Amino acid sequence: MLGGMAKGRFSKLAVVTSSVLFVVFLTQFVTSLVWARWFALRHDDVTYNFVSAGGTVVLQRAHLVYEPITPGWSCARGACSSGRYGPVTPSSAFEDFGLVDTVIRIPMEVSGPPEVASTMQTTGRSITIPVLLLLALAGVLPLKHLEQRRRSRRVTRRRGFEVTVVRGDPN
Repeated sequence: MLGGMAKGRFSKLAVVTSSVLFVVFLTQFVTSLVWARWFALRHDDVTYNFVSAGGTVVLQRAHLVYEPITPGWSCARGACSSGRYGPVTPSSAFEDFGLVDTVIRIPMEVSGPPEVASTMQTTGRSITIPVLLLLALAGVLPLKHLEQRRRSRRVTRRRGFEVTVVRGDPN
């Protein structure tokens, strides 16, 4: 069980962390509405994609066979279209939440002048998370903390005007 001081420090750390996440998600939401971006980590037969487009975050794990340019892991990133990424024809909630492999649409870089990545269909798992949901989850703890501080300040101001009766000898 945590002591009072350790519990207070943990609470403050949780509020600060949640506040930082809120700012990060807010920035990510605004930028995803303006610029659609993607980032990929690749190995021999698998790629992990992070796509930020249209107020959503798409996390993907796709099965692809790459001719390794360099041994081990490699990275790719760039702009992408703000189209739909994830299951091509979702037929169940299991596919929507990335619990089973299905045919998914992923961003793929192109060689040449166009800066926007093309899309490719492959098998894998994909989950789409609305950034507004992440904002709401990250914002609960800081808002709760601010409300608690506001209430405690109000109570502290009231205490300053209280009259206390001291019992004892009047002499």
